[in-house]
Amino acid sequence: MRSLLKLAAYAGIFMLFATTNAHAQGGYDYSQITVCNRTAHTVYVAMQTPVSPYSAQGRVKGWWMIYPHECLPLGTYPAGQVDFFANSADWSRIWDGMHSPQSVQTCLRFPGAFDRVNHPNYVCARDEQLKSMASRQVAPGPYTLDLT
Repeated sequence: MRSLLKLAAYAGIFMLFATTNAHAQGGYDYSQITVCNRTAHTVYVAMQTPVSPYSAQGRVKGWWMIYPHECLPLGTYPAGQVDFFANSADWSRIWDGMHSPQSVQTCLRFPGAFDRVNHPNYVCARDEQLKSMASRQVAPGPYTLDLT
């Protein structure tokens, strides 16, 4: 009986760690986001995701460089509204929210990498520009955005 109780206790601890690890590794409320560049241009991508699965604040991050005809996993992020902005290296192609039914305005740093939390009253810094980002509702699990 005592060993059965120990076994049950260990099983409970294991399930707790397994559940916590599933959240951290992309289960439940997380999505594994990949961007595929289906063009002949090198592109740069910026993205805004929720800070956490139930947060209204956004985490804005860029720039990922994706070579022509390649896909790049950007990582595991909370599912929900995800906003994207991309441009070709020569600026001949832009993927933004200007012609999208859903879009948000967000400050993006040009040039240079950035990673920050987007607060409601955030004002663009001198090295940032206000850009329209295309919004997508991303469900938990794998998600691929194709740039064509």
